[in-house]
Amino acid sequence: MNGFAVTSLFLKNLLDTIGVDMHMHSTFSDGASSVTEILEKAKEGKFGISITDHNEIRGAIMAWDKDVFVVPGIEVKSKELIDILFYFNKIEDLISFYGKEIEPSKTHFFHTTRTSVPVAKLAELSKIYDCLAVVAHPFGYSVRSSLKDVYAINRSTLVKFDIYEAINGGNNRKLNQLALDEIEKEKKAYSGGSDAHSIYSVGNVRTYAKAESVKEFLDSIRKKENDVVGFEGRLGKFGEYGRFAANKIKGILNPR
Repeated sequence: MNGFAVTSLFLKNLLDTIGVDMHMHSTFSDGASSVTEILEKAKEGKFGISITDHNEIRGAIMAWDKDVFVVPGIEVKSKELIDILFYFNKIEDLISFYGKEIEPSKTHFFHTTRTSVPVAKLAELSKIYDCLAVVAHPFGYSVRSSLKDVYAINRSTLVKFDIYEAINGGNNRKLNQLALDEIEKEKKAYSGGSDAHSIYSVGNVRTYAKAESVKEFLDSIRKKENDVVGFEGRLGKFGEYGRFAANKIKGILNPR
Protein backbone atom coordinates (compact mmCIF):
# COMPACT_ATOMS: atom_id res chain seq x y z
CA MET A 1 0.00 0.00 0.00
CA ASN A 2 3.04 2.29 0.06
CA GLY A 3 2.66 5.19 -2.33
CA PHE A 4 -1.11 5.39 -2.08
CA ALA A 5 -2.48 8.88 -1.58
CA VAL A 6 -5.54 9.00 0.63
CA THR A 7 -8.07 11.21 -1.13
CA SER A 8 -11.18 10.03 0.67
CA LEU A 9 -12.70 12.40 3.20
CA PHE A 10 -14.13 9.45 5.09
CA LEU A 11 -11.06 7.44 6.11
CA LYS A 12 -11.64 5.69 9.43
CA ASN A 13 -9.83 2.41 10.08
CA LEU A 14 -8.63 -0.04 7.45
CA LEU A 15 -7.63 -2.77 9.89
CA ASP A 16 -9.44 -6.06 9.37
CA THR A 17 -11.11 -4.86 6.18
CA ILE A 18 -11.12 -6.12 2.63
CA GLY A 19 -10.19 -3.77 -0.20
CA VAL A 20 -11.98 -4.09 -3.54
CA ASP A 21 -11.23 -2.27 -6.79
CA MET A 22 -14.84 -1.75 -7.86
CA HIS A 23 -14.38 -0.37 -11.37
CA MET A 24 -12.33 -1.93 -14.18
CA HIS A 25 -12.61 -3.21 -17.72
CA SER A 26 -11.41 -6.37 -19.43
CA THR A 27 -10.95 -7.44 -23.05
CA PHE A 28 -14.66 -8.23 -23.14
CA SER A 29 -15.34 -4.48 -23.50
CA ASP A 30 -12.76 -1.72 -23.99
CA GLY A 31 -10.02 -2.98 -21.68
CA ALA A 32 -6.60 -4.33 -22.62
CA SER A 33 -6.34 -6.86 -19.76
CA SER A 34 -7.64 -10.40 -19.82
CA VAL A 35 -9.70 -11.70 -16.93
CA THR A 36 -6.86 -14.08 -16.10
CA GLU A 37 -4.38 -11.20 -15.82
CA ILE A 38 -6.75 -9.27 -13.57
CA LEU A 39 -7.34 -12.25 -11.29
CA GLU A 40 -3.62 -12.96 -11.03
CA LYS A 41 -2.83 -9.38 -10.01
CA ALA A 42 -5.67 -9.31 -7.48
CA LYS A 43 -4.57 -12.62 -5.96
CA GLU A 44 -0.96 -11.46 -5.72
CA GLY A 45 -1.98 -8.10 -4.23
CA LYS A 46 -4.54 -9.67 -1.90
CA PHE A 47 -7.41 -7.40 -2.91
CA GLY A 48 -10.86 -7.96 -4.37
CA ILE A 49 -12.16 -6.93 -7.78
CA SER A 50 -15.29 -6.13 -9.70
CA ILE A 51 -15.03 -6.43 -13.48
CA THR A 52 -17.50 -3.81 -14.68
CA ASP A 53 -17.34 -4.07 -18.44
CA HIS A 54 -19.48 -1.71 -20.52
CA ASN A 55 -22.90 -3.30 -21.09
CA GLU A 56 -21.25 -6.74 -20.92
CA ILE A 57 -21.00 -9.48 -18.27
CA ARG A 58 -18.82 -12.23 -19.76
CA GLY A 59 -15.79 -10.96 -17.86
CA ALA A 60 -17.72 -10.87 -14.60
CA ILE A 61 -18.96 -14.42 -15.17
CA MET A 62 -15.46 -15.69 -15.96
CA ALA A 63 -14.04 -14.10 -12.80
CA TRP A 64 -16.73 -15.49 -10.49
CA ASP A 65 -16.04 -18.35 -8.11
CA LYS A 66 -12.28 -18.05 -8.37
CA ASP A 67 -9.82 -17.78 -5.48
CA VAL A 68 -10.35 -14.00 -5.31
CA PHE A 69 -13.04 -11.87 -3.65
CA VAL A 70 -15.22 -10.89 -6.63
CA VAL A 71 -18.22 -8.55 -6.69
CA PRO A 72 -20.45 -9.21 -9.73
CA GLY A 73 -20.82 -5.95 -11.64
CA ILE A 74 -21.50 -4.12 -14.89
CA GLU A 75 -21.20 -0.54 -16.14
CA VAL A 76 -24.33 0.44 -18.05
CA LYS A 77 -24.29 3.35 -20.47
CA SER A 78 -27.72 4.99 -20.57
CA LYS A 79 -29.50 6.52 -23.55
CA GLU A 80 -28.09 9.90 -22.44
CA LEU A 81 -24.55 8.38 -22.39
CA ILE A 82 -24.38 8.45 -18.58
CA ASP A 83 -22.54 5.56 -16.91
CA ILE A 84 -24.15 3.75 -13.99
CA LEU A 85 -22.40 0.92 -12.14
CA PHE A 86 -24.58 -1.96 -10.93
CA TYR A 87 -23.35 -4.49 -8.35
CA PHE A 88 -25.05 -7.69 -7.18
CA ASN A 89 -24.67 -10.19 -4.33
CA LYS A 90 -24.60 -13.20 -6.66
CA ILE A 91 -23.58 -13.78 -10.25
CA GLU A 92 -27.01 -15.26 -10.96
CA ASP A 93 -28.62 -11.94 -10.04
CA LEU A 94 -26.33 -10.06 -12.42
CA ILE A 95 -27.09 -12.53 -15.22
CA SER A 96 -30.83 -12.12 -14.67
CA PHE A 97 -30.62 -8.31 -14.63
CA TYR A 98 -28.48 -8.25 -17.76
CA GLY A 99 -30.72 -10.67 -19.66
CA LYS A 100 -33.95 -8.86 -18.84
CA GLU A 101 -32.95 -5.20 -18.78
CA ILE A 102 -29.68 -4.60 -20.62
CA GLU A 103 -29.02 -7.11 -23.38
CA PRO A 104 -32.29 -6.43 -25.26
CA SER A 105 -31.56 -2.69 -25.23
CA LYS A 106 -27.96 -2.81 -26.47
CA THR A 107 -27.08 -0.91 -29.62
CA HIS A 108 -23.77 -1.19 -31.44
CA PHE A 109 -21.63 1.49 -33.04
CA PHE A 110 -18.19 0.57 -34.43
CA HIS A 111 -17.62 -2.27 -31.98
CA THR A 112 -18.75 -0.24 -28.99
CA THR A 113 -22.05 -0.58 -27.18
CA ARG A 114 -24.51 1.64 -25.46
CA THR A 115 -28.12 1.08 -24.43
CA SER A 116 -31.44 2.68 -25.20
CA VAL A 117 -32.40 2.68 -21.50
CA PRO A 118 -32.99 6.21 -20.12
CA VAL A 119 -31.08 7.03 -16.96
CA ALA A 120 -34.41 7.64 -15.21
CA LYS A 121 -35.33 4.01 -15.95
CA LEU A 122 -32.00 2.85 -14.54
CA ALA A 123 -32.80 4.77 -11.36
CA GLU A 124 -36.12 2.90 -11.16
CA LEU A 125 -34.41 -0.45 -11.75
CA SER A 126 -31.96 0.29 -8.95
CA LYS A 127 -34.91 0.26 -6.53
CA ILE A 128 -36.54 -2.84 -8.02
CA TYR A 129 -33.52 -5.13 -8.03
CA ASP A 130 -31.50 -6.21 -5.01
CA CYS A 131 -28.44 -4.35 -6.19
CA LEU A 132 -26.09 -1.46 -5.52
CA ALA A 133 -26.30 1.24 -8.20
CA VAL A 134 -23.54 3.84 -8.37
CA VAL A 135 -23.24 7.00 -10.48
CA ALA A 136 -19.82 6.53 -12.08
CA HIS A 137 -17.37 9.46 -12.28
CA PRO A 138 -20.14 12.07 -11.76
CA PHE A 139 -18.00 15.00 -12.91
CA GLY A 140 -15.63 13.20 -15.24
CA TYR A 141 -15.58 12.08 -18.85
CA SER A 142 -18.15 14.70 -19.87
CA VAL A 143 -16.27 15.48 -23.06
CA ARG A 144 -16.39 11.83 -24.05
CA SER A 145 -20.15 11.78 -23.58
CA SER A 146 -21.10 15.35 -24.40
CA LEU A 147 -19.65 18.80 -24.78
CA LYS A 148 -21.97 19.90 -21.98
CA ASP A 149 -21.96 19.31 -18.24
CA VAL A 150 -23.68 15.93 -18.13
CA TYR A 151 -24.15 15.95 -14.37
CA ALA A 152 -25.70 19.42 -14.26
CA ILE A 153 -28.13 18.63 -17.07
CA ASN A 154 -29.28 15.36 -15.47
CA ARG A 155 -28.85 16.26 -11.81
CA SER A 156 -32.55 15.94 -10.92
CA THR A 157 -32.43 12.31 -12.05
CA LEU A 158 -28.96 11.39 -10.80
CA VAL A 159 -29.73 12.45 -7.23
CA LYS A 160 -32.26 9.61 -7.18
CA PHE A 161 -29.33 7.19 -7.00
CA ASP A 162 -28.14 6.57 -3.45
CA ILE A 163 -24.45 6.11 -4.21
CA TYR A 164 -21.80 8.09 -6.09
CA GLU A 165 -18.30 7.11 -7.13
CA ALA A 166 -16.06 9.17 -4.83
CA ILE A 167 -12.67 8.39 -6.34
CA ASN A 168 -12.24 7.35 -9.97
CA GLY A 169 -8.68 6.49 -10.93
CA GLY A 170 -9.18 7.84 -14.45
CA ASN A 171 -10.16 11.29 -13.19
CA ASN A 172 -7.88 14.04 -11.98
CA ARG A 173 -7.92 15.30 -8.39
CA LYS A 174 -10.11 18.31 -9.21
CA LEU A 175 -12.89 16.18 -10.72
CA ASN A 176 -12.79 13.69 -7.86
CA GLN A 177 -12.95 16.56 -5.38
CA LEU A 178 -16.11 17.80 -7.08
CA ALA A 179 -17.60 14.34 -6.59
CA LEU A 180 -16.56 14.31 -2.92
CA ASP A 181 -18.11 17.74 -2.39
CA GLU A 182 -21.37 16.60 -3.97
CA ILE A 183 -21.38 13.44 -1.85
CA GLU A 184 -21.08 15.52 1.31
CA LYS A 185 -23.70 17.99 0.14
CA GLU A 186 -26.27 15.34 -0.79
CA LYS A 187 -25.27 12.96 2.02
CA LYS A 188 -24.72 10.12 -0.43
CA ALA A 189 -23.04 6.80 0.15
CA TYR A 190 -19.85 6.32 -1.87
CA SER A 191 -17.56 3.82 -3.54
CA GLY A 192 -14.41 3.99 -5.61
CA GLY A 193 -12.44 2.16 -8.26
CA SER A 194 -9.49 2.51 -10.59
CA ASP A 195 -11.53 2.45 -13.82
CA ALA A 196 -8.57 0.45 -15.11
CA HIS A 197 -8.42 -0.27 -18.81
CA SER A 198 -5.15 -2.19 -18.47
CA ILE A 199 -3.35 -4.22 -15.86
CA TYR A 200 -1.19 -1.24 -14.88
CA SER A 201 -4.04 0.48 -13.07
CA VAL A 202 -5.87 -2.46 -11.52
CA GLY A 203 -5.98 -1.99 -7.75
CA ASN A 204 -4.98 1.69 -7.76
CA VAL A 205 -8.25 2.66 -6.06
CA ARG A 206 -9.97 0.41 -3.54
CA THR A 207 -13.14 0.47 -1.49
CA TYR A 208 -12.61 -0.94 2.01
CA ALA A 209 -15.18 -2.50 4.31
CA LYS A 210 -15.38 -5.14 7.03
CA ALA A 211 -17.07 -8.07 5.33
CA GLU A 212 -16.85 -11.81 4.86
CA SER A 213 -19.26 -11.99 1.93
CA VAL A 214 -20.25 -9.89 -1.07
CA LYS A 215 -23.59 -9.14 0.55
CA GLU A 216 -21.92 -7.84 3.72
CA PHE A 217 -19.53 -5.77 1.62
CA LEU A 218 -22.29 -4.10 -0.40
CA ASP A 219 -24.39 -3.59 2.72
CA SER A 220 -21.46 -1.77 4.34
CA ILE A 221 -21.41 0.67 1.44
CA ARG A 222 -25.15 1.26 1.76
CA LYS A 223 -24.66 2.01 5.46
CA LYS A 224 -21.65 4.28 4.77
CA GLU A 225 -19.44 2.00 6.81
CA ASN A 226 -16.70 1.92 4.19
CA ASP A 227 -13.66 3.88 3.08
CA VAL A 228 -12.20 4.69 -0.32
CA VAL A 229 -8.44 4.92 -0.77
CA GLY A 230 -6.33 5.35 -3.88
CA PHE A 231 -4.71 7.68 -6.34
CA GLU A 232 -5.56 9.19 -9.68
CA GLY A 233 -3.70 8.61 -12.91
CA ARG A 234 -2.87 5.52 -14.90
CA LEU A 235 0.62 4.09 -14.61
CA GLY A 236 2.31 3.10 -17.86
CA LYS A 237 -0.37 4.88 -19.85
CA PHE A 238 1.44 4.64 -23.18
CA GLY A 239 1.72 0.89 -22.85
CA GLU A 240 -1.93 0.83 -21.79
CA TYR A 241 -3.06 2.73 -24.87
CA GLY A 242 -0.93 0.55 -27.13
CA ARG A 243 -2.43 -2.65 -25.77
CA PHE A 244 -5.89 -1.09 -25.89
CA ALA A 245 -5.48 -0.25 -29.59
CA ALA A 246 -4.19 -3.72 -30.39
CA ASN A 247 -7.12 -5.28 -28.54
CA LYS A 248 -9.65 -3.12 -30.39
CA ILE A 249 -8.14 -3.90 -33.80
CA LYS A 250 -8.21 -7.60 -32.98
CA GLY A 251 -11.81 -7.34 -31.83
CA ILE A 252 -12.94 -5.45 -34.93
CA LEU A 253 -11.25 -7.90 -37.30
CA ASN A 254 -12.33 -10.94 -35.30
CA PRO A 255 -15.54 -10.04 -33.45
CA ARG A 256 -16.61 -12.42 -30.70
